[in-house]
Amino acid sequence: MNKIFIGLNLLFLTLYSCSPQAGNQSEEITSIEWNSLKETNPLCNAQTAVEFVQLETTDECIINYIKKIESDDDFLFIEDGMQRVYAFNKEGRFMNKIGRKGGATNEYVTLYDFILDREEKKVLLFDMGKRAILSYDYHGNFLSTEKIRMDEFFYGGNIALADGHCILIVNTNEPNMKYNFSLINLNSDERDSFVPYISVGLQCSTDFKGRFGYQSKKLLLRAELSDTIFVYSKGEISPKYVFNGVYRHASINDVKRTYDIGEKAMGDLLDKGLSAGINQLYATDRIIYFTSFINNREYRMFYDIMSKLGYRFDPIKQWSGICLIWNNLIGTTSDAFICEVPVDDIQDETEIRNEYPQLDKLLKEYHDEDNPILAFFYLDC
Repeated sequence: MNKIFIGLNLLFLTLYSCSPQAGNQSEEITSIEWNSLKETNPLCNAQTAVEFVQLETTDECIINYIKKIESDDDFLFIEDGMQRVYAFNKEGRFMNKIGRKGGATNEYVTLYDFILDREEKKVLLFDMGKRAILSYDYHGNFLSTEKIRMDEFFYGGNIALADGHCILIVNTNEPNMKYNFSLINLNSDERDSFVPYISVGLQCSTDFKGRFGYQSKKLLLRAELSDTIFVYSKGEISPKYVFNGVYRHASINDVKRTYDIGEKAMGDLLDKGLSAGINQLYATDRIIYFTSFINNREYRMFYDIMSKLGYRFDPIKQWSGICLIWNNLIGTTSDAFICEVPVDDIQDETEIRNEYPQLDKLLKEYHDEDNPILAFFYLDC
C-alpha cells in the first residue's frame, strides 16, 4: 500500500521529513489562516439553527451515557457505556437494538467498537471476545460473523472503516507504536503505518475524542501535535488542510523523543511558544470544526470549505450559555454537529431556556430516568 503523500509546500514541517513517501500529491492542500477567521462565536449567530431531539425511552432502550454516535440517512446509532448499540431515527424514536451480549452466533461477548458500512448499509460490531466482526443491517437483523485476528487492536483506540476490508485504527502513543494511524487489511492482516508521532510516550495517553471527521464520504484525520488535517482515500493518507495559527509548527527537533506521559510533550511545546497542534476534529460535509491551544486557551475554529471563510472564538471571552451544550459535542451528521444536552447543568439556565422554547418544553417534561436530549447545530459560515 502507498504511504503518506507529501506536498512541497509542507516540507518546512520537519515532521514530514521522517515520513514514508510515495507517488505524487493527490490532494490539493488548503491553508486555514488564523488572521482570516472572523473573531466571533458562530454559535450565537442568527443564521445558526439549533434543533433539540429527545431520545425515546423504552424498556428495551435505557442509555446510561452516550459513548459513541454515528449517523447515516435517517438513522442514529448510539453505543452506551454498557456495550449496547441502539438505532434511533433522527426524530428520536427508538427503532431497534443492534445485537446483544451472549454466546450465540448472532450475539457478541465483548464489544470493542462499532462502525458503519454506509455503502452496504451495515453495522459492524467488533467482538474482542469472539475475535470476530458481527454484521447486522440497520434494522438489527443479523447477517454474518467473520473471524479476524484481533491482536492488532490491543494497542489501538477508536477505529473507522477505510474501504473494502481495510480498517483505520488510531494507535496509542507508546514506544512500540511509532505512528498515529495503522491501516489493517482484515483479509490478509497486512498492516501499514502512517504519520509518525512527533513524540512517543511511555504510557498510553492518546486522546481518542475527535480524531476522525467525515466530509462528503471522505475520512479526515488529525494527528497528535500536528497542525495538519489529513484525508484518507484509497489506501493513502495525504495532507489536506494546514492550520497556520500564531505559533510556529512543531517538529521532532522541538521536543524530546520520549516523555513519561506523551501528553507532557504538549505542555513542553506550549512553554516554548510553539504550536501543540489540533486537539479535536469534527466535520460535516461543509464545515470543519477543530480546536487548538493559543494564548493559554483552547480556541475553537470553524471553516467552511465552500466559501473558504470561517470563525474563531475564545470560549472564555466570547462565552455564551449555548456553549454549555457545545462542550458536549459527540458526533456529526452530513449537515449538523450533534451534542448531548447536559440536562443537570442547564436546568437553571433561564437565558437558554427562554431563547429555545423547544428545549424549555423538553426540560419541563424530562425525568431523571429518561434517555438523553440531543442538540443538532446547523452552522453556516
